[in-house]
Amino acid sequence: MVRSNPAGWVNQGAPWEGDFCHPEIDTAGATVCLSTGRPAFACPGFTLKVEQVIPADVKEFQNPFGDGKFTVSVTNNGPKQICKALFADASGAPLFEQSLIAISEQEPHVWSQALPASIKQVEFEAGQTITGEVDTLKIQNISWPQGGMRVYFTFVLGDLMSANFFYYYSSCHDSMVEARK
Repeated sequence: MVRSNPAGWVNQGAPWEGDFCHPEIDTAGATVCLSTGRPAFACPGFTLKVEQVIPADVKEFQNPFGDGKFTVSVTNNGPKQICKALFADASGAPLFEQSLIAISEQEPHVWSQALPASIKQVEFEAGQTITGEVDTLKIQNISWPQGGMRVYFTFVLGDLMSANFFYYYSSCHDSMVEARK
């Protein structure tokens, strides 16, 4: 039987490392990675929007499109329901960087911070939007360009996708990458 990969997965494998040991997570209907146990969910009734965070100190020709930070908004377009693909910590704070995949140049990337021991899936009220921020300069194992170049990302949450970019200027951003390691 031939199955397609969930967005950001390769050969039916999730890009995250380590075992997904969270029996409290409802994986019904999910595609599950055979090596890690990480689920990929459909998110019917939800939309994903990603926008650049423009810094207060814009440097002309270096960071007019931001410093790799993006605002991520997930909106429930239906009745009260759970977004199975968006995880939260025990206090209920959404874990955007641990829930998303960032695809750049057809390569999936994830943030290195692991999920906490206790997580839950986020419940949304009808029409509710939950917003958070992610920092792509914290992504490990990505090759940043030398000089200056737009870096495009497709952000994936379950089966939802939203694309955006920022201008990576190495003399401005290389030190930021090092500082965020």
